[in-house]
Amino acid sequence: MTNYAKHETDEVAAIVRECFSYDAESGDVIRIKANRSHHQFVGKSACFPIEDIWGMKYFKISVKNRQYMAHRICWLLHHGKWPSALIDHEDGDGRNNRISNLNEVDGQKNNMNMKKRSSLSGHTGVRWHKQGKKWNARIHFNGKEIGLGLFGNIDDAIAARKEAEVKYGFHPNHGMQR
Repeated sequence: MTNYAKHETDEVAAIVRECFSYDAESGDVIRIKANRSHHQFVGKSACFPIEDIWGMKYFKISVKNRQYMAHRICWLLHHGKWPSALIDHEDGDGRNNRISNLNEVDGQKNNMNMKKRSSLSGHTGVRWHKQGKKWNARIHFNGKEIGLGLFGNIDDAIAARKEAEVKYGFHPNHGMQR
């Protein structure tokens, strides 16, 4: 069960289906019916931008005074049911809600398509090991950190990390600048 599931009820789904339409090609959600005070928004995009604590940009939609992630509403409108897991944006752009860009995934798969995080080396999973005075490569998989070794050359550490990403099935976008 996701954190969203407790609010993603059949009642909310019925309201979403009645008040919004989804264009799977553009990824936009349009308000088609007002509920109470939203008359001025009929015919307009229902999505408003937000940024999470990691700097990822998404859209949200307000339904019954509660905010829902737009990609979850897109999934509902396209597939007829709430997603049962997380929704991953294939291209890493949280505001690209085209149905071809949305995948239902578990937490591990979602993490395997994350954008680049800040790192002194400039490469995900590669850091300077002070005590060993070498570059340390590592990867997280199945909830465990896997050490890939210490390397005197940063390029060797990066190559080891890239090889591990392939071995463990990480998305090709993982760790890329977006």
